[in-house]
Amino acid sequence: MKVFQKIIEKNESVFSGELAKSLNEKFDLEDHEDLSILIRLAYTQYVLDEKEIASQLSSLISDIKFTGNHDIWTWVKSALVLRSYIYNEKGQSELSKNCIEKINFALSKDKPINQKAFQRVLNGSLLNYDKIENAKDENAEYGWRLVQLQKLILIHEMGGGDEFSVERAEKEIQENIERLKTLINEFNQTLR
Repeated sequence: MKVFQKIIEKNESVFSGELAKSLNEKFDLEDHEDLSILIRLAYTQYVLDEKEIASQLSSLISDIKFTGNHDIWTWVKSALVLRSYIYNEKGQSELSKNCIEKINFALSKDKPINQKAFQRVLNGSLLNYDKIENAKDENAEYGWRLVQLQKLILIHEMGGGDEFSVERAEKEIQENIERLKTLINEFNQTLR
């Protein structure tokens, strides 16, 4: 796919290049591992200020309908909230709203127990502070921070929870992005 090739050719990040090469060789919309790699790549591109590429990557799966398969939907939801966040940054609130409506529609079709779990997510109960703090190395820290970024953007775009405000999510998003940029720069220096 052109977007994967563009990332490989740009060679901005060793980490992004490896993910893009993997997907360029094989990308299956029904393989949750491929979707996981796609989302890591999209969020990494966002961190690198490649927001258009991040949006293009997210658009590859954002039209997948919710069928109850959370192995797939987890990644689609991450794609939708990233696109929503980027749209909001550009002042395109209608496009952002469309992304959030898809998530809300899926929530309305899901089991009540999963809806309650989603509310816990919006309250920040599943954030990874301890895993980030106790990461065994910078690679592990990077992975946990990227997961954290996905959860924070989800909280932000879904309007926060009773115990976790949109403002707090935004503050933590920016702090997380700064640390991720530092980690990417360190990886690039080490691996090149």
